[in-house]
Amino acid sequence: MVPPCRTEGSGDADVSPSNLDSPQAGPDAGAADATDAATGSAGAHPASQIEHGMRGRTGSLSGASLLQQLQRNGSSGTLALRSGGGVALHLLADGELRRSVRIGDPDALEATEQEFRFDPHPAGDSPQLAPLFQRSRVPALRALPSFGPAQPVAPGLTDLRRLLERLLELGFGGSLRLAHGEARGLALVQNGRVVAAWYERDDYRLDRNDALRAIYRYSLEADNPPLLLEPLHPAVLASLLGLATAQPSTDPNRAAYTGLEADERGYHYFDQGERVLHVPAELVGTARRYRRLESDRDALLPELELPDDPPGWEENTYALTLRGQDAVNPMTDVAMRFHEEYGPMGRRILDALGRGASIEKAAGALGLDLQEFKPWLRRLEEDGLVRVRERGEGGAA
Repeated sequence: MVPPCRTEGSGDADVSPSNLDSPQAGPDAGAADATDAATGSAGAHPASQIEHGMRGRTGSLSGASLLQQLQRNGSSGTLALRSGGGVALHLLADGELRRSVRIGDPDALEATEQEFRFDPHPAGDSPQLAPLFQRSRVPALRALPSFGPAQPVAPGLTDLRRLLERLLELGFGGSLRLAHGEARGLALVQNGRVVAAWYERDDYRLDRNDALRAIYRYSLEADNPPLLLEPLHPAVLASLLGLATAQPSTDPNRAAYTGLEADERGYHYFDQGERVLHVPAELVGTARRYRRLESDRDALLPELELPDDPPGWEENTYALTLRGQDAVNPMTDVAMRFHEEYGPMGRRILDALGRGASIEKAAGALGLDLQEFKPWLRRLEEDGLVRVRERGEGGAA
Protein backbone atom coordinates (compact mmCIF):
# COMPACT_ATOMS: atom_id res chain seq x y z
CA MET A 1 0.00 0.00 0.00
CA VAL A 2 1.00 3.62 -0.46
CA PRO A 3 2.59 5.01 2.74
CA PRO A 4 0.17 7.33 4.53
CA CYS A 5 0.41 11.09 4.83
CA ARG A 6 0.99 12.30 8.38
CA THR A 7 0.10 15.72 9.77
CA GLU A 8 1.72 17.49 12.69
CA GLY A 9 0.03 20.24 14.67
CA SER A 10 1.00 23.90 14.50
CA GLY A 11 3.91 25.22 16.52
CA ASP A 12 7.44 26.48 16.20
CA ALA A 13 9.99 24.30 14.45
CA ASP A 14 13.32 23.41 16.02
CA VAL A 15 15.32 26.30 14.59
CA SER A 16 18.36 26.19 16.85
CA PRO A 17 21.13 26.69 14.22
CA SER A 18 22.25 30.31 14.31
CA ASN A 19 24.79 30.46 11.45
CA LEU A 20 22.88 30.10 8.19
CA ASP A 21 24.44 29.19 4.88
CA SER A 22 22.62 30.28 1.75
CA PRO A 23 20.79 27.33 0.18
CA GLN A 24 21.65 26.41 -3.37
CA ALA A 25 18.57 28.05 -4.81
CA GLY A 26 17.79 28.44 -8.45
CA PRO A 27 15.42 27.55 -11.26
CA ASP A 28 15.16 24.18 -12.92
CA ALA A 29 16.82 24.17 -16.32
CA GLY A 30 14.16 24.39 -18.99
CA ALA A 31 11.53 25.61 -16.55
CA ALA A 32 8.10 24.18 -17.17
CA ASP A 33 5.94 27.25 -16.73
CA ALA A 34 5.65 30.62 -15.07
CA THR A 35 6.04 29.08 -11.62
CA ASP A 36 9.43 27.64 -12.57
CA ALA A 37 10.58 30.89 -14.12
CA ALA A 38 9.80 32.74 -10.90
CA THR A 39 12.56 31.05 -8.93
CA GLY A 40 15.65 33.01 -7.94
CA SER A 41 19.11 32.96 -9.45
CA ALA A 42 21.61 30.32 -8.38
CA GLY A 43 23.53 31.09 -5.23
CA ALA A 44 21.44 34.14 -4.30
CA HIS A 45 20.53 34.74 -0.68
CA PRO A 46 16.96 33.49 -0.12
CA ALA A 47 15.85 36.67 1.68
CA SER A 48 16.00 38.49 -1.66
CA GLN A 49 13.91 35.85 -3.39
CA ILE A 50 11.19 34.93 -0.93
CA GLU A 51 8.45 37.11 -2.43
CA HIS A 52 9.03 35.41 -5.79
CA GLY A 53 9.51 31.83 -4.60
CA MET A 54 12.54 29.62 -4.90
CA ARG A 55 13.69 26.03 -5.26
CA GLY A 56 16.94 24.15 -5.03
CA ARG A 57 18.99 22.03 -2.62
CA THR A 58 19.90 23.03 0.90
CA GLY A 59 23.49 21.73 0.69
CA SER A 60 25.09 22.07 4.12
CA LEU A 61 22.04 23.98 5.37
CA SER A 62 19.46 21.92 7.28
CA GLY A 63 15.79 22.03 6.52
CA ALA A 64 15.24 23.54 9.97
CA SER A 65 17.65 26.38 9.18
CA LEU A 66 15.90 27.17 5.93
CA LEU A 67 12.55 27.17 7.69
CA GLN A 68 13.97 29.45 10.38
CA GLN A 69 15.16 31.92 7.75
CA LEU A 70 11.70 32.06 6.22
CA GLN A 71 10.23 32.66 9.66
CA ARG A 72 12.67 35.49 10.35
CA ASN A 73 11.57 37.16 7.13
CA GLY A 74 7.91 36.97 8.15
CA SER A 75 7.14 34.85 5.08
CA SER A 76 3.74 33.44 4.16
CA GLY A 77 3.61 30.40 1.93
CA THR A 78 4.49 26.72 1.74
CA LEU A 79 7.95 25.21 2.10
CA ALA A 80 8.29 21.72 0.61
CA LEU A 81 11.29 19.66 1.73
CA ARG A 82 11.89 16.46 -0.26
CA SER A 83 14.24 13.83 1.08
CA GLY A 84 14.50 10.16 1.96
CA GLY A 85 11.17 8.48 1.27
CA GLY A 86 8.83 11.43 1.16
CA VAL A 87 8.03 15.14 1.33
CA ALA A 88 7.39 17.45 4.27
CA LEU A 89 5.14 20.46 3.66
CA HIS A 90 5.34 23.41 6.06
CA LEU A 91 2.66 26.11 5.97
CA LEU A 92 3.74 29.59 7.10
CA ALA A 93 1.65 32.69 7.84
CA ASP A 94 3.57 35.91 8.51
CA GLY A 95 6.51 33.89 9.75
CA GLU A 96 4.46 31.62 12.01
CA LEU A 97 4.48 27.89 11.35
CA ARG A 98 0.79 27.04 11.10
CA ARG A 99 0.90 23.43 9.98
CA SER A 100 3.26 20.66 8.86
CA VAL A 101 2.30 17.67 6.73
CA ARG A 102 4.44 14.61 6.03
CA ILE A 103 3.77 12.64 2.85
CA GLY A 104 5.52 9.31 3.22
CA ASP A 105 8.67 9.19 5.35
CA PRO A 106 10.92 12.20 4.67
CA ASP A 107 14.12 12.84 6.58
CA ALA A 108 14.05 14.79 9.84
CA LEU A 109 13.85 18.57 9.59
CA GLU A 110 17.40 18.80 10.94
CA ALA A 111 18.83 16.81 7.99
CA THR A 112 21.00 18.55 5.41
CA GLU A 113 21.17 17.99 1.63
CA GLN A 114 17.40 18.27 1.21
CA GLU A 115 15.65 19.36 -1.97
CA PHE A 116 13.21 22.20 -1.45
CA ARG A 117 10.64 24.46 -2.99
CA PHE A 118 9.12 27.56 -1.41
CA ASP A 119 5.90 28.98 -2.86
CA PRO A 120 4.71 32.29 -1.39
CA HIS A 121 0.95 32.68 -1.01
CA PRO A 122 -1.54 34.32 1.38
CA ALA A 123 -2.18 32.52 4.64
CA GLY A 124 -4.59 29.59 4.36
CA ASP A 125 -5.53 26.41 6.18
CA SER A 126 -3.60 23.95 3.97
CA PRO A 127 -0.18 23.77 2.32
CA GLN A 128 -0.38 25.14 -1.21
CA LEU A 129 1.84 24.74 -4.26
CA ALA A 130 1.24 26.41 -7.62
CA PRO A 131 0.64 24.22 -10.67
CA LEU A 132 3.45 23.76 -13.16
CA PHE A 133 1.15 24.15 -16.17
CA GLN A 134 -1.22 27.05 -15.54
CA ARG A 135 -2.49 27.21 -19.13
CA SER A 136 -2.95 23.52 -19.85
CA ARG A 137 -6.32 22.13 -20.92
CA VAL A 138 -5.48 18.74 -19.36
CA PRO A 139 -6.70 18.24 -15.77
CA ALA A 140 -3.66 16.18 -14.72
CA LEU A 141 -1.28 18.90 -15.94
CA ARG A 142 -3.26 21.58 -14.10
CA ALA A 143 -3.13 19.50 -10.90
CA LEU A 144 0.61 18.76 -11.10
CA PRO A 145 2.81 20.61 -8.57
CA SER A 146 6.56 20.47 -8.15
CA PHE A 147 8.09 19.66 -4.78
CA GLY A 148 11.68 20.60 -5.61
CA PRO A 149 14.26 20.75 -8.39
CA ALA A 150 14.00 18.36 -11.32
CA GLN A 151 16.75 16.49 -13.16
CA PRO A 152 17.40 17.99 -16.63
CA VAL A 153 17.43 15.53 -19.52
CA ALA A 154 19.33 17.06 -22.44
CA PRO A 155 17.64 16.62 -25.85
CA GLY A 156 19.89 15.26 -28.55
CA LEU A 157 22.28 13.81 -25.97
CA THR A 158 19.94 11.40 -24.22
CA ASP A 159 18.43 8.34 -25.89
CA LEU A 160 14.85 8.41 -24.58
CA ARG A 161 14.44 4.68 -25.20
CA ARG A 162 17.49 3.94 -23.06
CA LEU A 163 16.26 6.37 -20.40
CA LEU A 164 12.89 4.62 -20.17
CA GLU A 165 14.64 1.25 -19.90
CA ARG A 166 16.71 2.63 -17.03
CA LEU A 167 13.64 4.00 -15.26
CA LEU A 168 12.07 0.55 -15.49
CA GLU A 169 15.17 -1.01 -13.93
CA LEU A 170 14.99 1.51 -11.08
CA GLY A 171 11.24 1.20 -10.59
CA PHE A 172 11.07 5.00 -10.86
CA GLY A 173 7.87 6.85 -10.04
CA GLY A 174 7.36 10.43 -11.13
CA SER A 175 7.02 12.74 -14.10
CA LEU A 176 8.92 13.54 -17.28
CA ARG A 177 7.85 16.91 -18.60
CA LEU A 178 8.68 19.58 -21.15
CA ALA A 179 7.67 23.13 -21.90
CA HIS A 180 8.91 25.11 -24.87
CA GLY A 181 6.99 27.99 -26.38
CA GLU A 182 3.39 26.89 -26.73
CA ALA A 183 4.28 23.19 -26.40
CA ARG A 184 3.69 21.30 -23.16
CA GLY A 185 4.25 17.62 -22.53
CA LEU A 186 3.98 15.25 -19.57
CA ALA A 187 4.54 11.53 -19.07
CA LEU A 188 3.65 9.90 -15.75
CA VAL A 189 5.84 6.96 -14.78
CA GLN A 190 4.67 4.39 -12.24
CA ASN A 191 7.03 1.61 -11.14
CA GLY A 192 9.25 2.45 -14.10
CA ARG A 193 6.41 2.16 -16.65
CA VAL A 194 4.98 5.08 -18.61
CA VAL A 195 1.26 4.76 -17.95
CA ALA A 196 -0.08 8.17 -19.03
CA ALA A 197 1.12 10.90 -21.37
CA TRP A 198 -0.09 14.16 -22.88
CA TYR A 199 1.32 16.64 -25.37
CA GLU A 200 -0.42 19.84 -26.32
CA ARG A 201 0.06 23.02 -28.21
CA ASP A 202 -2.34 25.92 -28.39
CA ASP A 203 -4.17 24.42 -31.37
CA TYR A 204 -4.25 20.66 -30.66
CA ARG A 205 -3.69 17.96 -28.04
CA LEU A 206 -2.34 14.41 -28.09
CA ASP A 207 -2.79 11.62 -25.54
CA ARG A 208 -1.17 8.33 -24.61
CA ASN A 209 1.12 6.78 -27.27
CA ASP A 210 0.73 9.73 -29.63
CA ALA A 211 1.82 12.10 -26.86
CA LEU A 212 4.78 9.88 -26.01
CA ARG A 213 5.73 9.95 -29.69
CA ALA A 214 5.70 13.76 -29.63
CA ILE A 215 7.82 13.83 -26.46
CA TYR A 216 10.25 11.44 -28.13
CA ARG A 217 10.47 13.71 -31.18
CA TYR A 218 11.13 16.67 -28.90
CA SER A 219 13.99 14.75 -27.27
CA LEU A 220 15.75 14.35 -30.62
CA GLU A 221 16.14 18.09 -31.21
CA ALA A 222 19.40 19.17 -29.57
CA ASP A 223 18.42 22.86 -29.58
CA ASN A 224 15.35 22.31 -27.40
CA PRO A 225 15.45 23.13 -23.68
CA PRO A 226 15.93 20.09 -21.43
CA LEU A 227 13.14 17.77 -20.47
CA LEU A 228 12.71 17.60 -16.69
CA LEU A 229 12.54 14.37 -14.71
CA GLU A 230 11.11 14.68 -11.19
CA PRO A 231 10.25 11.97 -8.66
CA LEU A 232 6.76 11.96 -7.15
CA HIS A 233 5.78 10.20 -3.96
CA PRO A 234 3.53 7.18 -4.72
CA ALA A 235 0.61 8.79 -2.86
CA VAL A 236 0.78 11.92 -5.05
CA LEU A 237 1.29 9.91 -8.24
CA ALA A 238 -1.61 7.55 -7.43
CA SER A 239 -3.90 10.54 -6.84
CA LEU A 240 -2.88 12.14 -10.15
CA LEU A 241 -3.51 8.88 -12.00
CA GLY A 242 -6.99 8.65 -10.50
CA LEU A 243 -7.73 12.10 -11.93
CA ALA A 244 -6.01 11.31 -15.24
CA THR A 245 -8.08 8.15 -15.78
CA ALA A 246 -11.30 9.72 -14.42
CA GLN A 247 -11.73 7.17 -11.62
CA PRO A 248 -14.43 8.67 -9.36
CA SER A 249 -14.45 7.94 -5.66
CA THR A 250 -17.49 5.86 -4.69
CA ASP A 251 -16.83 5.94 -0.95
CA PRO A 252 -19.68 7.92 0.69
CA ASN A 253 -17.60 8.41 3.83
CA ARG A 254 -16.05 11.80 3.19
CA ALA A 255 -14.29 11.72 6.57
CA ALA A 256 -12.13 8.86 5.29
CA TYR A 257 -11.69 10.12 1.72
CA THR A 258 -8.26 9.60 0.17
CA GLY A 259 -7.54 10.90 -3.32
CA LEU A 260 -7.74 14.08 -5.38
CA GLU A 261 -10.74 16.39 -5.44
CA ALA A 262 -11.34 18.91 -8.21
CA ASP A 263 -13.54 21.95 -7.72
CA GLU A 264 -13.78 25.60 -8.75
CA ARG A 265 -10.86 26.49 -6.42
CA GLY A 266 -8.49 24.00 -8.01
CA TYR A 267 -7.20 20.57 -7.02
CA HIS A 268 -7.01 19.18 -3.50
CA TYR A 269 -5.02 16.16 -2.33
CA PHE A 270 -6.69 14.31 0.56
CA ASP A 271 -5.55 11.59 2.94
CA GLN A 272 -8.06 9.99 5.30
CA GLY A 273 -10.41 12.94 5.04
CA GLU A 274 -7.71 15.56 5.58
CA ARG A 275 -6.62 18.00 2.88
CA VAL A 276 -2.83 17.79 2.77
CA LEU A 277 -2.17 19.94 -0.32
CA HIS A 278 -4.03 22.50 -2.41
CA VAL A 279 -3.02 23.27 -6.01
CA PRO A 280 -4.90 26.45 -6.98
CA ALA A 281 -5.91 26.49 -10.63
CA GLU A 282 -8.87 27.16 -12.85
CA LEU A 283 -10.94 23.99 -13.05
CA VAL A 284 -10.57 21.89 -16.19
CA GLY A 285 -12.80 18.83 -16.49
CA THR A 286 -15.42 17.62 -14.03
CA ALA A 287 -15.68 18.81 -10.43
CA ARG A 288 -15.74 15.65 -8.30
CA ARG A 289 -13.69 13.45 -6.01
CA TYR A 290 -11.30 10.97 -7.63
CA ARG A 291 -9.78 7.97 -5.92
CA ARG A 292 -6.13 7.00 -5.82
CA LEU A 293 -5.05 4.51 -8.46
CA GLU A 294 -2.45 2.41 -6.68
CA SER A 295 -0.32 -0.11 -8.57
CA ASP A 296 -0.27 -2.63 -5.73
CA ARG A 297 -4.05 -2.68 -5.31
CA ASP A 298 -5.63 -1.83 -8.65
CA ALA A 299 -5.30 -3.45 -12.04
CA LEU A 300 -2.14 -2.16 -13.67
CA LEU A 301 -2.59 0.56 -16.25
CA PRO A 302 -1.33 -0.55 -19.67
CA GLU A 303 2.21 0.55 -20.40
CA LEU A 304 2.67 3.09 -23.17
CA GLU A 305 5.38 2.31 -25.68
CA LEU A 306 7.40 4.41 -28.06
CA PRO A 307 6.34 3.94 -31.71
CA ASP A 308 8.28 2.00 -34.32
CA ASP A 309 7.64 4.58 -37.05
CA PRO A 310 10.64 6.64 -38.16
CA PRO A 311 11.13 9.79 -36.07
CA GLY A 312 9.25 12.69 -37.60
CA TRP A 313 6.87 10.52 -39.65
CA GLU A 314 3.90 12.21 -37.99
CA GLU A 315 5.12 15.63 -39.20
CA ASN A 316 4.72 14.68 -42.86
CA THR A 317 2.18 16.67 -44.86
CA TYR A 318 0.29 15.50 -47.90
CA ALA A 319 -0.90 17.07 -51.13
CA LEU A 320 -4.06 16.11 -52.96
CA THR A 321 -3.49 14.52 -56.34
CA LEU A 322 -5.72 15.52 -59.26
CA ARG A 323 -7.93 12.57 -58.34
CA GLY A 324 -7.97 13.79 -54.73
CA GLN A 325 -9.03 17.25 -55.87
CA ASP A 326 -11.86 15.68 -57.86
CA ALA A 327 -12.90 13.77 -54.72
CA VAL A 328 -13.59 17.06 -52.88
CA ASN A 329 -15.42 18.60 -55.84
CA PRO A 330 -19.12 17.69 -55.42
CA MET A 331 -19.72 18.12 -59.16
CA THR A 332 -17.64 15.08 -60.10
CA ASP A 333 -18.39 11.36 -60.26
CA VAL A 334 -15.21 10.74 -58.24
CA ALA A 335 -16.68 12.75 -55.36
CA MET A 336 -19.86 10.64 -55.37
CA ARG A 337 -17.90 7.38 -55.29
CA PHE A 338 -15.56 8.77 -52.62
CA HIS A 339 -18.52 9.64 -50.38
CA GLU A 340 -19.94 6.12 -50.77
CA GLU A 341 -16.65 4.39 -50.03
CA TYR A 342 -15.13 6.68 -47.38
CA GLY A 343 -18.07 8.40 -45.70
CA PRO A 344 -17.96 11.66 -43.70
CA MET A 345 -14.78 10.81 -41.75
CA GLY A 346 -12.87 10.10 -44.94
CA ARG A 347 -13.94 13.47 -46.31
CA ARG A 348 -12.85 15.27 -43.14
CA ILE A 349 -9.46 13.57 -43.30
CA LEU A 350 -9.02 14.47 -46.96
CA ASP A 351 -10.01 18.07 -46.26
CA ALA A 352 -7.52 18.33 -43.38
CA LEU A 353 -4.67 16.93 -45.46
CA GLY A 354 -5.62 19.18 -48.35
CA ARG A 355 -5.29 22.22 -46.10
CA GLY A 356 -1.68 21.22 -45.39
CA ALA A 357 -2.13 19.83 -41.88
CA SER A 358 0.53 17.38 -40.77
CA ILE A 359 -0.45 13.80 -39.94
CA GLU A 360 -0.22 14.60 -36.24
CA LYS A 361 -2.27 17.78 -36.42
CA ALA A 362 -4.91 16.26 -38.68
CA ALA A 363 -5.34 13.27 -36.39
CA GLY A 364 -5.46 15.44 -33.28
CA ALA A 365 -7.99 17.84 -34.76
CA LEU A 366 -10.26 14.92 -35.72
CA GLY A 367 -9.95 13.16 -32.37
CA LEU A 368 -8.12 10.15 -33.78
CA ASP A 369 -5.05 8.37 -32.45
CA LEU A 370 -2.25 8.08 -34.97
CA GLN A 371 -2.74 4.31 -35.01
CA GLU A 372 -6.37 4.91 -35.99
CA PHE A 373 -5.35 7.50 -38.57
CA LYS A 374 -2.72 5.32 -40.31
CA PRO A 375 -5.16 2.92 -42.08
CA TRP A 376 -7.10 5.87 -43.50
CA LEU A 377 -3.90 7.46 -44.78
CA ARG A 378 -2.64 4.20 -46.25
CA ARG A 379 -5.94 3.71 -48.10
CA LEU A 380 -5.94 7.27 -49.45
CA GLU A 381 -2.40 6.75 -50.77
CA GLU A 382 -3.21 3.38 -52.31
CA ASP A 383 -6.25 4.86 -54.06
CA GLY A 384 -4.10 7.65 -55.53
CA LEU A 385 -5.87 10.45 -53.71
CA VAL A 386 -2.91 11.92 -51.79
CA ARG A 387 0.87 11.94 -51.94
CA VAL A 388 3.59 13.05 -49.56
CA ARG A 389 4.29 16.74 -49.96
CA GLU A 390 7.94 17.55 -50.73
CA ARG A 391 9.76 19.92 -48.40
CA GLY A 392 9.18 23.53 -49.39
CA GLU A 393 6.23 22.60 -51.58
CA GLY A 394 3.11 24.73 -51.15
CA GLY A 395 -0.46 24.21 -52.28
CA ALA A 396 -2.15 21.10 -53.63
CA ALA A 397 -0.64 18.98 -56.38
